[in-house]
Amino acid sequence: AVFLVRLMFCLFADRTGLFEPGLFREILERKTRYDGSDVGPLVNHVFAVLDQPNSSRQKSLDDDIKLLPYVNGHLFERRFDPPAFDKSARKTLLKCCAFNWSAVSPAIFGAMFQKVMDEDKGKRRSIGAHYTSEKNILKALGPLLIDGLRAEFERATSQKELEALLSRISRITVLDPACGCGNFLVIAYRELRELEIEIHRRLARVRRREGERLLSLEFAKGINVSAMYGIEIEEFPCRVAETALYLIDHLMNMKASEEFGENFIRLPLDKAPHITHSNALRLDWSSVVSKDRLSCVVGNPPFIGKAFRTKDQSKDMDLVFGDWDGRGELDYVASWYVKTMQYVTGTTIPVAFVSTNSITQGEQVSALWSRLLQCGVSIHFAHRTFRWDNDAPGIAGVYCVIIGWGFSEPRQRLLFDYDTPRSDPMVRKVDRINPYLVDSASVFIRPRRKPLCGVPPISFGNMPNDGGHLLLSREEKSELLKREPSAKSFLRRIYGSKEFINGIDRWCLWLVDAKPSDLRSMPEIMKRVEAVRAHRLKSDRPATRKLAETPALFGEIRQPARRYLAIPKTSSENRRFIPMGFLGPTVITTTEIQMVIDADFYHFGVLTSTMHMAWMRQVCGRLESRYRYSAEIVYNNFPWPDQPSEKHIQAVRSAAQAVLQVRTSQAGQSLADIYDTDVMPTALVKAHRLLDKAVDRCYRSQPFENELARIRFLFDRYAALTAGGQLSLPAPKVNRSPRKSPAKKPRSSQTKRRGLRRSNDSYPLFSHTSFGQPHSI
Repeated sequence: AVFLVRLMFCLFADRTGLFEPGLFREILERKTRYDGSDVGPLVNHVFAVLDQPNSSRQKSLDDDIKLLPYVNGHLFERRFDPPAFDKSARKTLLKCCAFNWSAVSPAIFGAMFQKVMDEDKGKRRSIGAHYTSEKNILKALGPLLIDGLRAEFERATSQKELEALLSRISRITVLDPACGCGNFLVIAYRELRELEIEIHRRLARVRRREGERLLSLEFAKGINVSAMYGIEIEEFPCRVAETALYLIDHLMNMKASEEFGENFIRLPLDKAPHITHSNALRLDWSSVVSKDRLSCVVGNPPFIGKAFRTKDQSKDMDLVFGDWDGRGELDYVASWYVKTMQYVTGTTIPVAFVSTNSITQGEQVSALWSRLLQCGVSIHFAHRTFRWDNDAPGIAGVYCVIIGWGFSEPRQRLLFDYDTPRSDPMVRKVDRINPYLVDSASVFIRPRRKPLCGVPPISFGNMPNDGGHLLLSREEKSELLKREPSAKSFLRRIYGSKEFINGIDRWCLWLVDAKPSDLRSMPEIMKRVEAVRAHRLKSDRPATRKLAETPALFGEIRQPARRYLAIPKTSSENRRFIPMGFLGPTVITTTEIQMVIDADFYHFGVLTSTMHMAWMRQVCGRLESRYRYSAEIVYNNFPWPDQPSEKHIQAVRSAAQAVLQVRTSQAGQSLADIYDTDVMPTALVKAHRLLDKAVDRCYRSQPFENELARIRFLFDRYAALTAGGQLSLPAPKVNRSPRKSPAKKPRSSQTKRRGLRRSNDSYPLFSHTSFGQPHSI
C-alpha cells in the first residue's frame, strides 16, 4: 500500500513539474530489463534518493537519478522490501507513466482506496469506510467555511480589506476527525488556495493603480498544508491523505506560477499536513490541534448502524458517552457528534458532518439531540435526506444528511431540501432548524403507548416463536394435506411484511381451537407440535421455556376477531407509499405487521396518504435504508386532523375506497408490483392524488407545496399538542354491515385466557392485489 502511494506521487511529479518532465518514466524505460525483474529494486532505490538531501547523496549516482529532487516531508522515509515485478507488471507501470496525471484531482485518492478495499468488503463495512464525492464535500464545506469567505471577498475592494482577508485565510486550520484518505481536507485546502489566488489577482490590480507590485514572498506567508489536521484509525489512508495534500498543494502552486509568472514550487517539503494515525474516539484531540487555533471541524464519520457495531466500537461509545441514557439506540456516528461537542464546548468553532439520516429519525433523535441541545448546541445549516454517492465504482446506497452546528448563533440559518433523494437541493433561509431538520420547534418524538389523538389503537401481530415448525410454504402445505387431509381446517394464510407486500404464499398451523383429540388424530401435525416443544425447551430464556407447555399455540397471540387494517412494519424506501390493506380475522399476521383493529376507510385513507407518509419518513426508524414503521413512534404520535367535518371525512372515505378499487382491478399483481414508483399504474397514481387532496382538506384549505411544508405543519401541530393543547378528534364511525350475532360456542381455557373467539363475520378483504383469491382454503 505504501509502495503504491509513493508510486502515485512519482507519477504526478513526473507530469506536474516536480520532476523534470518525463524523468521518472525515462529512468524506468532505460534502466530496467524487459522482463521486469529489476523494476522493484530500482524503484525502491529511487524512493531512497528522493528522501536524501543533495549534500548527502553518493557521488557515484546515475546521472538521471541525480536529477531527482529532495522531497522530504517523511513521504519516502520508511524502508521495506520491494514487490516483485514481471514483464506484464513493468508494461502496466510504463503505461501508467504515459498517462497525464496532471489532469487528475488528488481528491479521487479516496475512491481509489475504496476500490482496493472492495476486495475485502467485510473490513470496509466493519470500519464504516465510505469516501464522499467532491460534490457532497462542498455541500458541507460551502456553508461551513468557504461561502462566508467568498462573500467577504466579493465585498472587499480596497488593498487593506484584501490584505486582511489574506491574513485571515493564512490562519485558518481545519480538522477532520475521521479523515480517511483526506478528501475533505484536500478539497478544503484546494478551495482556500483557489480563493487565495483570486485575492492576489485582485490585489495585483489594486496595487498597480497605487504604484505597488505583487511580492512573490507573500505566497510563502499564505496557507500551507500544515493547516490541515486529520485523525484516521487505519494507517494506509493516513499516508494517502498526506500524499494527496502534498500533490494538491503542488497543483495549486503550479496554478499560481502560471497566473503570476513566478515559480512557487515548494521543494524540499518543509511543512507537512498533520495526519494522526489513531482511534479518534480514544484520543485527546487537543494533542492533535489546540482548539484555540482551530477554525472548523468537518468530515464524514463512519457509517455503522447500531446492529453492526463491533465490541471494540461499543467500548468506544461507552468511553465517549459515559452514563448517557439511550446511547444503546445510537449509530456509531453519534460518537463523533458527542466527542466533537465535548471538544468545542466554550468556543465558536463551527462543525459540519455528513451522516446517515438515521440520527435525524426515530428514537435516535431524542437519544442524541435532546442532550446536545441542552448543552447549548445550535443547528446552523442542514441538508435534508439525499442519496449519498462517491467517486468509486459501485456507489454505496446510503441516504445521508449534512448537519452544520456549533455553540454560536449563526448570522443566518440555511435549510437545503430535496424533492427526491437524487435531485438537486433547494435552499431557504429559516429562523430555526430542529433535530429532525425541519424549520419548526425543537420537539422530540418519544415512544408513546397510546395514540396522541382519538383514533383506534395499534398492536403487533402474532409471534410464532416456533422454530419455523408451525409455518409452511405453499409446497409444504400441499404435502401436509396429502398426508393429513383433516389438517385443512387448521391451516391459515399468514403474512409478515415481506409476504404481504410481495404476495408470497405462506401458511401456518393455527391450532387455537384444536381439541386434544383433534391433535392426536393428526400424527403429522403432532410431529410439528413436538418439534416446537423441543425448540422452546432449548431456549436460554425462561419465558420461552415456559411456552413449551403450550407447543400447539403461537408464543404470543393477538389475532383480532374482526377485520383489521394491516400496516407492514418494514417497507422499501423507494416507494412513495407503504402498501397497507384490510385483512379478515382468518388471516394471521406476524410481528412484522402492525394491526389497527377498528380502522375504517377514513383511517385507511389518512394513513396511506402523502401527509402520513411524510410524517412516517421523517420520524420512523430504519432497517439499513428501509422504513421501519413504529407503533409507538410513528402511529401513536401522528397528529391527525382536528375535528374534520363529516363532509371531509366522507370525502376521504370515498377517495380511500377508490384507491382500493383500483388495486382490486390489478388482479395477479402484488402490492410490490403496483407500488413500484417507476411503474405505478396511472389509475392508482390518480386515485392517490385525489385521496391526498381529500386528506389535506381535513387539515387546512390551502394545499401543501411540498413534503417539507407538510412536515413543518405536522411538527407545529405536534408541538402544540404536546405543549398542553388537545386535539378533539372524534373517532369516525366504523361502517359495518348489519349482521346476526354468531351463535356462541364454548371456548377452551386457552382461548379464554388469550381473549380469542372464532368468528363467522364476513368482511370485504382488500389485503393485496390478487383479490380474487380467497383467504381460506
